[in-house]
Amino acid sequence: MDFKKIFSVITPIIFIFLTACPGFPQLMDKYLAAATVNLTNQEIITVKQLEERIAQLEAYGIKVDNKKMVLEDMIAEILLKQAAVREGISVSESDVITAIRSQIGTTGLNLSDYQLRTLVQQQTGVSWNDYLKRARDQLMIQKYVRIKKADIFEKVEKPSEKEIRDIYNENSHLFINPEMVRFSQIYRDTRNLTPEEKRKARNLMYEIHKQLENGESTFEKLVEKYSDDKESRYRGGDVGYLAINDRNAKSMLGEEFFDAAFSTEAGEITEVIESNIGYHILRITEHRPRRFLNLDDPVSPASKETVRERIIALKTAEQQEKLFERAVNELVEDLKKKEAIVKIFEENLK
Repeated sequence: MDFKKIFSVITPIIFIFLTACPGFPQLMDKYLAAATVNLTNQEIITVKQLEERIAQLEAYGIKVDNKKMVLEDMIAEILLKQAAVREGISVSESDVITAIRSQIGTTGLNLSDYQLRTLVQQQTGVSWNDYLKRARDQLMIQKYVRIKKADIFEKVEKPSEKEIRDIYNENSHLFINPEMVRFSQIYRDTRNLTPEEKRKARNLMYEIHKQLENGESTFEKLVEKYSDDKESRYRGGDVGYLAINDRNAKSMLGEEFFDAAFSTEAGEITEVIESNIGYHILRITEHRPRRFLNLDDPVSPASKETVRERIIALKTAEQQEKLFERAVNELVEDLKKKEAIVKIFEENLK
């Protein structure tokens, strides 16, 4: 079991993207068809789309030796999506956003919707609307499969104590908390400001810092009065924990922010910091060194989940992934035999 790879995945993803678009006759003139799929309506998978899917897989480090196997996966996605729509399966917007945050790795960050959209586009190169649609389709298919094949998923077994300890002992070097800081902040957002407005925001932050130095006001009062961070404003500015190896946060905030945060001791207040998104004054409330975790330690200071519970969750997810693959295969085969019309253009796959 490649535990290092599994450890980084909270929500197993069976499909990378659902890229096949609705089939229109005029597409046939522009692109060669790799396949046509029809359960409730006809859709075309073009050779171009197939090649794009293969490129996506290879970008994720997955070597593709059989082009037709990738095409079969794309056919399965279309069949399952059409079947889910026919069954009236739907997912809420909040569930889709939660799934995206998990996939992108921002579950623990208090990112605004705008920041999340920006990060998605930076990391994937896909527009927000396209990524949102693909995530919605993916969740809808997963929901459909779990409803139609509920009996299969009842066979998941909890790992034994020996299995849990063996996994921990073999991978204890992976259970590490990096250096972390917990901080509160006073924040002024400078995105979309004119140069003059940005200058005023900077001057205001220096004035706020002077009030702190002179003891004219408390950090909490200044947060409530001036901070643009709505998430933390009424918690005294408390943002939570930041890990030194958090690439997403570093991409969003910048090197200067990280340098200031991790060079400041607990109980101290930073100077005014300029980040990629605005100006900040930080109060470091906790500075935690890097440490190895025991089996019953929380996986992070911000979580109640222990290493033991994480191992159980990951082993369970591993079983569920195998069962999900089985359920998908059974459903797709059933749809192909009974209703679906699928045609593969072998001559165009050479």
